[in-house]
Amino acid sequence: NEGKQKEYDQFAGTAETKYFLFYHANNGTAAKTQDSETPAYARKKVKINGNPFVKEDDDFLGWNTRADGTGKDYAPGAELTMPGQDVHLYARWAKRGTILKKQYTYTLLYHSNTPLAQRKPDSETRCPGGTAITVDDNGFKYEGYQFLGWSLTPEEQEVFIKPGEAYRMPEMDVHLYAQWKKIRQVTLVYHDNIPDRGETNTDYQTPCAAGTKLTLNQNLFDREDYQFAGWSKNKDAQEPEFYPQDNILLEEDTHLYAV
Repeated sequence: NEGKQKEYDQFAGTAETKYFLFYHANNGTAAKTQDSETPAYARKKVKINGNPFVKEDDDFLGWNTRADGTGKDYAPGAELTMPGQDVHLYARWAKRGTILKKQYTYTLLYHSNTPLAQRKPDSETRCPGGTAITVDDNGFKYEGYQFLGWSLTPEEQEVFIKPGEAYRMPEMDVHLYAQWKKIRQVTLVYHDNIPDRGETNTDYQTPCAAGTKLTLNQNLFDREDYQFAGWSKNKDAQEPEFYPQDNILLEEDTHLYAV
């Protein structure tokens, strides 16, 4: 019928649009912050953040859809279903000591900070502000990269929060982002070391990360009237430095010559 069609058309018009959730300090300044889970599509459920703002001599009581506190209340950690429009929540304040402050709990989320944009909550949260928790190990993978630690922003940092360290939760949700370093790749190449031939063979275990320990290959080359003795980094060597099945720590691109 016409009513259902109108409702369908309205939903279809918002299905491809994402909307924002903003938190306003409401403390006499114009300060505001965007929820980390938005922009999000209509009907997406998001968790309400803790309060990152302060107001001198006041306690934070929660969030409200109106700046004067006459709208709908939301507590940190509550769930909000995004409507087909942006949402604005305003901090509610009361003079310190005039009202019993509700004990809110907060969560710590780990972000992969990779193209997959994965995330997972900390195993010890939700918890009250001031709780000391142990930072989790990294459970994400990023091919070709080494995990360095966690940081409070997605951008590259020099100071990291390491797994196993104690972290004291503030009175707000916390987001930790994995920081990565590209692993340097190295290659091992075998040379037949035969004049006028110059055949090569790349070790099947490479390219690999610098610092990888490899087992040297058998000789796959053949030289008439000569017996293979081993491998050397010096093409003019008379005695081998290495033998097949020896282990070698590959720190850089390496060339081994048949002796």
